Amino acid sequence: MYKYVLKRLLYIIPMLLLIILIVFLILNITPGNPGRIMLGATAEQHLVDELNASLGMNKPVLQRYFEYVLGIFKLDFGVSYRSQLPVFQEILKNFPTTIKLAVFSVIVSAMIGIPLGIISATKRYSTMDISSTVSALFLASIPEFWLGLILMLIFSLKLGWLPSGGIGELKNYVLPVMTLALPTAAYLLRITRTIMLEILRQDYIRTAKAKGATNQRIIFKHAMRNALLPIITQLGIRFAYLLGGTLIVEQVFGMYGVGTIILKAMRLKDVPVIMAATILLATLFMLIMLIIDLMYAYIDPRIKSQFKKGIS
Repeated sequence: MYKYVLKRLLYIIPMLLLIILIVFLILNITPGNPGRIMLGATAEQHLVDELNASLGMNKPVLQRYFEYVLGIFKLDFGVSYRSQLPVFQEILKNFPTTIKLAVFSVIVSAMIGIPLGIISATKRYSTMDISSTVSALFLASIPEFWLGLILMLIFSLKLGWLPSGGIGELKNYVLPVMTLALPTAAYLLRITRTIMLEILRQDYIRTAKAKGATNQRIIFKHAMRNALLPIITQLGIRFAYLLGGTLIVEQVFGMYGVGTIILKAMRLKDVPVIMAATILLATLFMLIMLIIDLMYAYIDPRIKSQFKKGIS
């Protein structure tokens, strides 16, 4: 298992280099003037040209790429064109906001979607099943910005129970988290219901029933263990997506996270910030996928044995 983890970690390096190359080429192909961004629209042209030359903008693109990669190995990710600060100083300062939104949203969506999916599967075509399925379809089709505004209108403006935004106390995260969690919970409900219905038709489930196993033991001991694999995959992918995909919710609720930083950097073509955010999110995504694979091995011993065979 340790050899497998080491091999996967080593695979991250060439993947990151490829991602950096693609993003770097795209950013350098698109129009933009770092010197003008840093000095402002009123700066004289010769000062802009001198600054661009000092930044190496007159060098070939591939040379700049290799110099940037060399700087990464030295843990030098550059300085923001806008703030003149090291790029990770601003990103890491606001990253906890995004982490909180992602973690809370995944936990809440799992607490809502998975149990309702199990209940819908075990009580097929009941009133509970029909109502939860219809609600899931409704929530899955609602845009996040619209759902956020509706929740803000009801619970903040009308009832006054919760703040409409900000990042101060825990209650400030309730509405943003629910905005992100409800559509995900709806999707988890549907996928859990589908998987559980398929598993409950398997022969080993009928054998367990014939041996007198209780419904609770059949569901949680036999069926749920096999249903966890695709559910964990979806939760992991959703969590990885939320690390950089909370932009809409951040804008609606006035929360400054990684998504907002990336959007602002793209508007100003702040290349160092965009590159650093890309590297951070790509690395986290690949690490999350590795953790999901390791959880597979923990849940299903057959997958663990396949890992060992693949390594040997």
